[in-house]
Formats: sequence, structure tokens, C-alpha cells
Amino acid sequence: MIHKLKAFAVHIGISLVIFIAILSFIIYFWYPQPFFTSDGGWQGIRIIAAVDLILGPLLTLIVYKPNKPSLKMDLTIIGVIQAAALGWGIWVVHYERPIAAVYAEGAFSTVTANDMKARGMTNEKLKAFGERTPVWIYSNLPESFEKIQKLRMDALQTGRLLHLRTEYYVAIDETIREKLGTNNFKVEIWVKDKPSDKAIYDAFVKRYKSQMADIIFLPWHARYDRSIIALQKTDLSYIATLDIEPPEADKDKPEYWEKTEQTVSGE
Repeated sequence: MIHKLKAFAVHIGISLVIFIAILSFIIYFWYPQPFFTSDGGWQGIRIIAAVDLILGPLLTLIVYKPNKPSLKMDLTIIGVIQAAALGWGIWVVHYERPIAAVYAEGAFSTVTANDMKARGMTNEKLKAFGERTPVWIYSNLPESFEKIQKLRMDALQTGRLLHLRTEYYVAIDETIREKLGTNNFKVEIWVKDKPSDKAIYDAFVKRYKSQMADIIFLPWHARYDRSIIALQKTDLSYIATLDIEPPEADKDKPEYWEKTEQTVSGE
């Protein structure tokens, strides 16, 4: 039994090193915050952990026996099974990774690599909107109420949501950053009658009191989360996620918003 436990310990030690390397890569390149917690990073890591830290070492614990004639073959088969399952887990995480955050109708919505591919948006095309990974994009939707309503009706019929209308995508330059900087969601008004949400906001204000003038808040619509994110005004770098659910209709309640225009150039 001691030999089995030693073999199990060695296997899980190697697997742990591999897991940490994969985890670091996923967090840094594929699912940087706020995407990791809101768009399936944790879910993907659980799949990989189950394969890398449980399946392989457990099989070794079961089959390992010193001087067993077929031991080398058994361990080779275990290694192949673990590698194949791990490859599948990594492929799933990569395939479902968020590749963009698109600002439309007052909120940033995340878009997966699969969704972008279905709309003909390759990685090369996305580079036109910035080098940030995932890329942050502004959707310059029509200004007129009639045109927006037409797009909304079409979205209801086809399921093609407004933030997936790639024909309206533009890069976030300094002008757009300034517009987003004034298009601030008024969290303090939204939470004033919600004690638990107000406590979250008050804690954030207390922590970042000296920086509040340089922070904007915007609704965040992700695959597994609807919340409010805090961003730096100057470069839209991520600061924190507030576990506060935003309004369903972002622009239908203007008391929560600073007065600003929706589009960059208008139509």
C-alpha cells in the first residue's frame, strides 16, 4: 500500500505542476478578470482539475503494483487517457472562451469565440479593434429611436442581439473613452433602496474613496453573471466587479444615468 501511495503522490505532484501552468495561462490569456468569474473560467478549471488532479492519479492508485509485469503498459495507457481527456478539457475551455466585450445600449456584453466565428469575425479582424485580449469594442448603434426599435424587433425575431451586430463595431479610441467616461451608471441611486446592494457599493466606495473621481460604473452582461463593473476612466482598465444586478432595461430608466449621447458620430 505504501508503494501505491508513493506512486499516487508522484503522479498528483506532476499533475499539480501541469494544472498550475494551465491555470496561469487560462487566467492570463483566455479568461482575465472580469471574464474568469463571469464567463466560465471557474467551470472550465473544474473540468480540467477533475481530469488532471483526480482521474490520472486515481487510476495510478488503482493499478499500481510493484513488479507487476504489465505495469509499464498500464501506466502508459493511463498517461494516454489522461492526456486525451486533458486535451479535450483544454479544447472546451478554449472553444468557449470570451473573445470580446461589446458596449451596446448602456452595457458591456461578453461574446464567445464561437459566437464571433459564426459571424465571420476572425482573430485577425478583431485585431482592428484593439490589441487587448479579450478585445473591448464599442457598438456605434443608430441614434434614431425608429432605427433602434427596428433592430430590437429584428433581435426578437432572429435572436441576433444588438451587441452581436458586428456591422456597427468600432474601435474604442480616446473620443469613445471620453463618452463612456461620462456615460456613468449611477450605482448610488440604483442601490439606495436595496440594503444588501448598498452595503456592497458602500464597501467599494470606502476602499476606493480617493480614486472615485476616476472610476466609472457600467452594467456587465456575461454568460454566467449580470453585475456592475468598475473601470478606470482613462483607459477602461478593469478595477472590480460589484455583485449588484443592474436594471433589466438599461436605458429605459434615465435617472440611473448621466446625460450623454449613445452614438459617436450620429446618423
